[in-house]
Amino acid sequence: TDDVFVPCAPVLTKKLSPANISNRGTAQLTFTLTPAPNSAPNALPVSFIDNLPAGIEVLNTSIPAANNTCGATVTKADGTALAAGATGVKISNAVLPSGGSQACSITVNVTNRLGQFNADCAANPTAFTNGAGNMSGFINATNGVTNACLVVNQAPVTLTKGFAPSPI
Repeated sequence: TDDVFVPCAPVLTKKLSPANISNRGTAQLTFTLTPAPNSAPNALPVSFIDNLPAGIEVLNTSIPAANNTCGATVTKADGTALAAGATGVKISNAVLPSGGSQACSITVNVTNRLGQFNADCAANPTAFTNGAGNMSGFINATNGVTNACLVVNQAPVTLTKGFAPSPI
């Protein structure tokens, strides 16, 4: 009997950092691909889609190479150019470096949608919890994503008063 090598797909995880922002602040959504113990020496390109929850959107589209060590193409979920306000992110043709033996990551800046706030993640509110259920379109990857919740604090309202003209 001949031994047959069966490669395992790399595992995808993601996190939000920081997990607590102020209104329209920046959180980094980082996707990490980690090789499986029995992964193929020349791993195949990985693709997947993250359909962001209703309270979160892409903040901006600048993704420097340092924030994309997988060499992936990053677009909106529908495959068109990534734009601020996008409600989904598609990662295509990500490749693990060194022939599939090292992890790589892609980071996209996200924020809360206008007027959407979340004071607490105790109940993992659907509009601010990005988890395995938000993922789709997996090609050559295993979904290892767990829930990541984003707290968005509403800035306190300040009130000032004065008299004009002064003196009265």
